[in-house]
Amino acid sequence: MWRFRLLVTIFAVLLFAAAPAAAHKIRLFATVVGDAITGTVFFSGNAAARAVPIQIVDPAGRLLAETVSDADGRFHAGLAGPFDHRIIADTGDGHRAEFVLRVADFTAPLAAPLPTSLEPAAAALALPDDLERAVEQAVARQVAPLREQLDAFEQRVLWRDVLGGIGYIIGLFGLAAWLITRHKRAHGGTPAE
Repeated sequence: MWRFRLLVTIFAVLLFAAAPAAAHKIRLFATVVGDAITGTVFFSGNAAARAVPIQIVDPAGRLLAETVSDADGRFHAGLAGPFDHRIIADTGDGHRAEFVLRVADFTAPLAAPLPTSLEPAAAALALPDDLERAVEQAVARQVAPLREQLDAFEQRVLWRDVLGGIGYIIGLFGLAAWLITRHKRAHGGTPAE
């Protein structure tokens, strides 16, 4: 009987020490629209994370920009260049999230501004690039909320996950009971001892 209690104690310690609680885990989503980074910081359950400091760093870890999330958990910052940007949200009380914006996620390449004096023929040739950039920005504004919802859905814990975890725990206890009973029978004892 003492072995069973020891097994249950060890299992309980491992179960509770295995991973930190995710009830208030912070999440971060960001996207690029034009030449600006926009994003949202939220807790599990999609509750807005207000006044969270946001840092944007380059691939080498150098600080590019700092901002703070607003009352809805949203933030905005400028895009520093055509390279990956790592966005870090840290509440200071142990909640931290990171999100990497890859160059491939940018909606339009960062280019030098167009010259101000163009001949009429050259201006007509420049129109498709401007139109393409405008369309890309409009599409990015429309797609960003969908990407944000998809990211939030992928991070959400569903009831089936909770019930599956409980099923695993019950299964492990059943396996432990079966092994103890089998061990007692093999050594001449009865399961009731």
